[in-house]
Amino acid sequence: MRRSVCALLSREADFELICDAADGLQAVSEAERLQPNVVVLDITMPGMDGFEAASHIRKVASSIEIVFLSQNNSLESVKQAFRHGGRG
Repeated sequence: MRRSVCALLSREADFELICDAADGLQAVSEAERLQPNVVVLDITMPGMDGFEAASHIRKVASSIEIVFLSQNNSLESVKQAFRHGGRG
């Protein structure tokens, strides 16, 4: 799924894909190092879930916009995504 999303985004003229991370820990580390404009996170990731990763990213770089992309569409998950700093 990650590869498909990366391929889709890399075809868009308005996006520059600068990194993809295999797990939540790597996502936090790379977000801190690269300071991207937007981070796309899944709710369910190995090592650290997307909610926890978003909270860590918010602490180290509050200007990064966070978007969650997940198969989980429960109302509680959506609310939790926004509580952890997600914008969509």
